[in-house]
Amino acid sequence: MSTPFRVEFEAFFDSLRSDLIESISDMSHFPSLPANVIDRMDKSLAMNARGGKYARGMTVIDTATTILTKPLTQDTVKDLFMLGWVIEIQSAAILVIDDIMDNSTVRRGKPCWYRRPEVGLAATNDACLLHSITFWILNKYFRTHPGYVDMVDLMHRSNLITEIGQTYDNIHTPPGLQGFTREGYNALITYKTGWFGFTLPVVLTLHYLGRGNPVNVMQSERLVVALGNYLQVQDDFLDVFGDPAVLGKVGTDIQENKLTWMITEALELCTVQQRQELETHYGVRDVESERKVKDMFKEIGLEKRYAEYQENVIDNINRMISDVDESEGLSKAIFERILSKCVKRNKWEV
Repeated sequence: MSTPFRVEFEAFFDSLRSDLIESISDMSHFPSLPANVIDRMDKSLAMNARGGKYARGMTVIDTATTILTKPLTQDTVKDLFMLGWVIEIQSAAILVIDDIMDNSTVRRGKPCWYRRPEVGLAATNDACLLHSITFWILNKYFRTHPGYVDMVDLMHRSNLITEIGQTYDNIHTPPGLQGFTREGYNALITYKTGWFGFTLPVVLTLHYLGRGNPVNVMQSERLVVALGNYLQVQDDFLDVFGDPAVLGKVGTDIQENKLTWMITEALELCTVQQRQELETHYGVRDVESERKVKDMFKEIGLEKRYAEYQENVIDNINRMISDVDESEGLSKAIFERILSKCVKRNKWEV
């Protein structure tokens, strides 16, 4: 069954995009922008923000429809769509940069933006533009909203946390496996995806609805970070054992020497000989070395280990949900819906 408003949310992008491009191209006190600059911004928006599953954007709508007991007005739906696209566009900016850093080739079944001959490393500036556009939307449409300051502050905070996570991901360990620890991995995923994955859309919606009080925000952050961490472990597993045809992306974690749940588990379970093999082949940009690492992961039993992890983490998150205090307008159903989307998925949802 499709999510309510899913089709309408996707269709709304075209009108928002047209309005944004028209507004940006006609800024007061600035010379008119050349047509090729406008065209580049328009294409970057269209190619990078669209094409995913819109899990983050739809979480905004899901959160609001779960909390509110009365039907949404047209104005409220429009506002929620805009906030959802703020997050989707910001996600696009992050992914454009992430693909460059990871030397990725495919995103959502198509060549990565920077891999296009007419784009190249100028994609870094396109990512900056996408980032700035999110604040342009907030300022244009929400600057008189009572929650505007909290929403902008949350966006800045979320971006900083995510960028710290990206830095951690890229430079925290030297070549080899000596720096790969459970503690390091837990910190990495909390910064990189635990926050941005679902905390941002849930808390942003709470501020919009006037329910972003400290109690609700604290509970939401704690629970949704746990959900985001679960999502990242899934991504780590899918990067190795997922089907690229289903995922829409070719996994690169092994060749890129990434600190992941897979390698962390493997190092805790492997024999001395298996560790030597991992030391030799993990992080080597070679298809044969990658295959040997995948075979080693199977030999160590990571597929079974992952299944056990899923059962345990789902039980833990369900206990956390049952403890949610709903007295100040928060709803357990928000987190139940997010968990239902995450459980045992077999493809990336972003």
